[in-house]
Amino acid sequence: MAITRMVSKEEYLADSENIRVVHDYSGHESGLIHCKDCVHFKARTDGYPSENFLEKDKHSLTPECSSGWDKCRVREPLYMKTTHVGQVIEIGERNYYDDSDFFARVWDGEKICEIEYATTRGWTYPNNAWVDAGPEVIAEVKVYRETKAQEFRVAEKAKAEKIAAEQAAKRAQHNAEKEKISAMKNKSVRVMCKKKEEVGNLFWIGLSKTGDTLRVGVKKPTGEVIWANANMIVGLV
Repeated sequence: MAITRMVSKEEYLADSENIRVVHDYSGHESGLIHCKDCVHFKARTDGYPSENFLEKDKHSLTPECSSGWDKCRVREPLYMKTTHVGQVIEIGERNYYDDSDFFARVWDGEKICEIEYATTRGWTYPNNAWVDAGPEVIAEVKVYRETKAQEFRVAEKAKAEKIAAEQAAKRAQHNAEKEKISAMKNKSVRVMCKKKEEVGNLFWIGLSKTGDTLRVGVKKPTGEVIWANANMIVGLV
């Protein structure tokens, strides 16, 4: 077996040949459940008067059944469908603060898919999964994972090379800008500050804390210091 999950009665009626009907799942046996107000319940003699009365193998209400607030009801059997036979390569679970989700990794012939087959967020106890992949599938999965790992290494190398090239280009740009502005150092310059042109002494040139922007420090005659990007320098006074 591979993955077995509950499905609806409608799905069973549409595909009954591939879905198993389970009447005797412990705690969820199918049949007619009589409530306490039902004459069938009151007539029972099994010694458990405080619990609802289940008549197995009966799947329709009788005229005597209660239809009040606590009414009799028919409990349907479970309809269990098995899928992905011979394809499950791994099973696992993810645990959260209040709940857990259970999943199976399946090989579909081209890639690995992850399928959630059960959860504690709802009643899914009958659902289950087993690792049943054969040697041929395991071999295909091994090749697939090795290929993906190689693709990842190539992509990471290309990414690193791209970042390095961008950083080198930025350094070259910063050096060119710094060389241009260095000629103005310790001289009076005009600098744009808050959409207004200010005048002061260019006393500092360097990179920002993030290292990606060339910055300048300009000291006004009043002693106030303006910190700005280097491209805010308009020119000499």
